[in-house]
Amino acid sequence: MVLFHNFIPLSNTHSHMLLRQFPNLAEVQKLGNPHLDRTKRPWRNVILNFKCTEAERKNIESPYSIFANLKGTSYVGVNGKEHRVESDSFLLTLPGDRYDLCIDAIEPTELFNIHINTDFLEQCANGFLISSNDLIHHNEKAKVSSLLLNNGHHPKTIQFNQLVESILRFSPEEKIETEHMYTNIVRFLLFQNTANAEKVAQLPMVKWAVRKEIAQRLESARDFMYDNYSTTFEIDELCREIGLSKFHFIRLFEAYFDCSPYKYLVRIRMQKACELLKNTHLQVNDIAGLVGFEFANSFIKTFKKQFGSTPQQYRNDKMMCAGK
Repeated sequence: MVLFHNFIPLSNTHSHMLLRQFPNLAEVQKLGNPHLDRTKRPWRNVILNFKCTEAERKNIESPYSIFANLKGTSYVGVNGKEHRVESDSFLLTLPGDRYDLCIDAIEPTELFNIHINTDFLEQCANGFLISSNDLIHHNEKAKVSSLLLNNGHHPKTIQFNQLVESILRFSPEEKIETEHMYTNIVRFLLFQNTANAEKVAQLPMVKWAVRKEIAQRLESARDFMYDNYSTTFEIDELCREIGLSKFHFIRLFEAYFDCSPYKYLVRIRMQKACELLKNTHLQVNDIAGLVGFEFANSFIKTFKKQFGSTPQQYRNDKMMCAGK
C-alpha cells in the first residue's frame, strides 16, 4: 500500500509522502517546483517504512536523509564509502551527497528512511533559530550550510526513538498532523546540530575552522567503528583512516565524545549484542564472534560488567518481559 500526502504546509515547492514501497524517483520529484527542469527538482518530504529482503538503489543525490532500520541490515554507500546500517543506530546523509542502498537478506529488513526537502528544512530552521524580532522584520535568514551536521553514523537516542514512535502512530488523514510530524523531524535535526556544536566547542583548537575539520575526522572514526565493530582492528589502522597520530587521536576523541575510543567501541559492540540477544536465537558463543570478540569468555565478562547480568540472563529477562 502506498499513501500519498499532497498537503503543502510552508510553500509550493514541496509536499509530503509516506510510502510502503520504494518510489519512482521521478514521482518523488514531480510535485516540486514546476518552474524547474524535472531533473533539477528537489526531493519532496518522504518517509519510507516497509519490509523487504532485496533492494538496490544506485547513485541517488541525497537531500537531508536519515536511514534507520527498525529491524535487519542494509548497506548504504555514501560518496563511494559503504556503511552498514542496523537497528541500533541511524545513518545521516546531507544535500550533495550521493548514495547507494543495498539490501540482500534472508530475513526481511524493515526500513525506516526519512528524506527531508532542503527548502522545507531551511524554512523550519528560520522559525526555530531566528529571534521573533528578526523573523518579523526579515532581518536575517538561517543558514542551513552553517549547520554542524555530519554525514555518517549516529546512535539512536531516546529522543530519536520517541520521534520514530510518534511517526508510526501518525494518522495520514490529518494534514495538520502531517506538517507537525515533519516539523518535529527538523526539530530533531536541529537538536543534533546543537549537540554537535557543543562537542566542537570542547575541542582545544583556537580556530573554529580547525575544530570543525577535526570534528569531521573524529566522526569518521566513529563511522569506522560502526562499520568494523565485528572485526578485530588496531587503533593504528583507525588513525591512518582519519589522518591523525595515535596520541592526538586518543586525546581529541576523549574531548569530543567524553570517553576513550576503546570504551566507545565496546559500547557499540554491546549495543549490537543486545539486539542479537533480543531478536535472534543465536548461541551466545556465536554472538560473541559476530560482535568482534575472539573468545566467548571475554565477551560474557565484558557484557556482565556493562549490564550487570550475563548475556543469557539478559536474553531470558527480555523474553519474559515479552511474554515469550
